[in-house]
Amino acid sequence: MGRFSDDWKKRHESPERPRPAEPPETASEWHDPREDESWFQELDPVTQGQLRVDWITDHRMKEKRALIRVQSRRRGWREGVAVFVLANTVFAPFALSWSRTLAAAVVGAAVGALWYRIRAGRFQAMATGLPAQVMIQAAFSGSSIEMIFSLFTTLAFAALACIVGTGREFRRLDGSEA
Repeated sequence: MGRFSDDWKKRHESPERPRPAEPPETASEWHDPREDESWFQELDPVTQGQLRVDWITDHRMKEKRALIRVQSRRRGWREGVAVFVLANTVFAPFALSWSRTLAAAVVGAAVGALWYRIRAGRFQAMATGLPAQVMIQAAFSGSSIEMIFSLFTTLAFAALACIVGTGREFRRLDGSEA
């Protein structure tokens, strides 16, 4: 078809497979406490080398998983803030105020942390975020026009939360989210 379809095929049809252990440190530089045990000393050098490579690879995978957890937690906060601020500013034009935007950002960060903690998918993201969204609307809506538009804001929030939750589900399947 075109250049873009070729790029898509490269990214999605032949995903990068985990490579065999190529530790950044050489086996002689990295020391595992198990190497001092008698059972390890009794092994032949080839088996010792294989075990060192496996231990180094395991160590690197643990570091990678820890990094993914930190990135996922931060992404959850950002997603929560983005959804709440977007729903309370763009979809609530008659009720704009700095205090509402600030409240939406704070509540969004808290709900985003909750989404990370419970590993929320599309329905959980919507179900856990809606009560907080309704409370923000109740606290900052004054006139009847604002209350009418609150329904639209709630629907927009639900749709945004479902979109974010779907992305979280896909990342979890992909292995890029903890």
